[in-house]
Amino acid sequence: DIGDAVICLTNDITQQIEFENRLKENEKHYRSLFYGNPLPMYIYDRKSFVFLDVNQAAVMKYGYSRNELLNMTILDIRPKEDIEKVKADILKFRNGIERRGIFRHLNKNGEIIYVSITANTINFFGKEGELVLANDITELLHIQNELEKSQKEISKFAEHLETVREDERKTIAREIHDNLGQALTAIKMDLSWIESHKDPEEEVFQRRIKSSKKIVYSSLE
Repeated sequence: DIGDAVICLTNDITQQIEFENRLKENEKHYRSLFYGNPLPMYIYDRKSFVFLDVNQAAVMKYGYSRNELLNMTILDIRPKEDIEKVKADILKFRNGIERRGIFRHLNKNGEIIYVSITANTINFFGKEGELVLANDITELLHIQNELEKSQKEISKFAEHLETVREDERKTIAREIHDNLGQALTAIKMDLSWIESHKDPEEEVFQRRIKSSKKIVYSSLE
């Protein structure tokens, strides 16, 4: 007989509280990283391709409202000619593997933008989701293309300039050769005239004339 004794049952819920607190902290951390990220981020269902969640940066980048995006699939922001390849690429990747690449997307105005994608498979409230970070590099690619175009134009100009310089060198060399030839011809004629009007007996003088004429002839060959 225990009379008026009271039986109390206790259950230590310390671990449960700690677990719930960690969940709340993780959720807070996720919300900060996802919703506060300055780059577009979204999560989509890997089976249906439907958007499951989007951040404000994605709303701003693609031009749709949050509700519009959540009623769309990721195929709606891809050019029609890319859709089949998109489906095939998504299906061939295994869970848990980070994927990167540059892809073409469409905003609400129908403009094509180029985005650098980083994607990871996650469990999103029981659904097999894909967490995507999309960085718009359209302007960067435009600058890169313009730079490559400028470099090609500079290279072509340098080749043209070298051709012009080579032509100028040939022209100058030809002019020098022609002028020198004319001068030597004139000297040769003068030497021949002097040779014919001097006393043939002056051997030294004659030898000097013949030597000079020999040099002139060699230069004209």
